[in-house]
Amino acid sequence: MNNNLVFLTENPENIYNATWYIVMVIFLIIFLSPWVFIILKFGVYRKLRVRFILEEGKELEPLYLKKGAEIVLPIAPVVVGKKFIGWYIDPEFTEEYIPVPMPNNNIKLYAKYE
Repeated sequence: MNNNLVFLTENPENIYNATWYIVMVIFLIIFLSPWVFIILKFGVYRKLRVRFILEEGKELEPLYLKKGAEIVLPIAPVVVGKKFIGWYIDPEFTEEYIPVPMPNNNIKLYAKYE
């Protein structure tokens, strides 16, 4: 026990070696960063985007939701001389959007006017 005390008191500058701390911090960053990326990209905190596309490339404010959340459709802006028909999944207006919980991917909804 005396040998350990003598060893620690003989070289007090070697107790807290800055190089060791730098190496450990770099190791932790390299080791933990992929896991942090995976958790943020695929984890419970992941937000998915719903884009609302209007005529001529204009867009409404997108919604950011978690998987399974209810999608609340915005009121489409009034266009003079045109009537709003509904929201569609594709830009060709072949498939009308039916309200479903948020899927596991980003989606775009297109406003159809006549």
